[in-house]
Amino acid sequence: MRRLLVYSMVAIGLAASGCASVVEMTDEAEIEVHAMLLNENCDVLQPILDGLEVPEEGLAVFWTGQAGFAIKTHSGSLVLIDPHLSFSMRRATYFYEQPILDPAVVTPDLVFCTHDHIDHTDPDTLVPLAEHSPETVFVGPPESASHMKRLGIAEERIVEMLIGDSKQWAEIDVRTVYADCTDTRFTTHLGYIITVGSITLYHTGDTSRFIERYREKLEPIRGLRPDVMLVPVNKGYNNPGLETAIELTRIAEPRIVVPMHIECVHENTVDPQPFLDAVQKMSGTESIRLKNGQGALLRRD
Repeated sequence: MRRLLVYSMVAIGLAASGCASVVEMTDEAEIEVHAMLLNENCDVLQPILDGLEVPEEGLAVFWTGQAGFAIKTHSGSLVLIDPHLSFSMRRATYFYEQPILDPAVVTPDLVFCTHDHIDHTDPDTLVPLAEHSPETVFVGPPESASHMKRLGIAEERIVEMLIGDSKQWAEIDVRTVYADCTDTRFTTHLGYIITVGSITLYHTGDTSRFIERYREKLEPIRGLRPDVMLVPVNKGYNNPGLETAIELTRIAEPRIVVPMHIECVHENTVDPQPFLDAVQKMSGTESIRLKNGQGALLRRD
């Protein structure tokens, strides 16, 4: 029997203690979930990332707030998706006093931006990060790539991707899929399918709640069965909201789904519990409720 092990980790040192449960899944996979309490110290995620040793055939995924995630591989590669590590939404009221990571300290190998909105292609995050980490490569759709150039990031450090593109960096395979523009003014939105070894992660990016207008464009993710899917459940600015997030989850059929794009600013958040309740009724899919700074270590036996 194949086992999919999922350890829900948070930033309280590197010891992994806590409660555990095993859930049978329809494809005879097993999930073990170990949970630990969150350390409220906003600076603590960096030493966790620095000290964490990811097992072979493993992947560590931490939520860094909003639609942002930090991913660490067995080889030590670090990937950021949509890092929003600032207070660049000036009129918004943030949930936290400090971002969970400092963009002037973290040194990712790759940064993926899903679209050119300020909380996804964030100038106040990308500029200090690019200055501090000169080897980092920045990836995004055309509008994000152009924005990065205007911010002064060297062109040779920027990789532009379109829907349906595939690229590889070391052990990291990346494919882009359709996400529907949430804005009244068109800007390219991307979803990212990231595969490292035998583990696949699907970050939907922001995609609109009007799923009927783009359902046929979701065929590449139908029955994808990623090991983990990261989906926004907020409804502000035409984002999916609970109903469309549930439908996207049904289409992709992930083994694990994580709700995101909540609890960053008070003006644009929802209670994810109805989403979690709906997932509980799905066959073959489990949910993990992360908080800012918490993560999941995925490993196949």
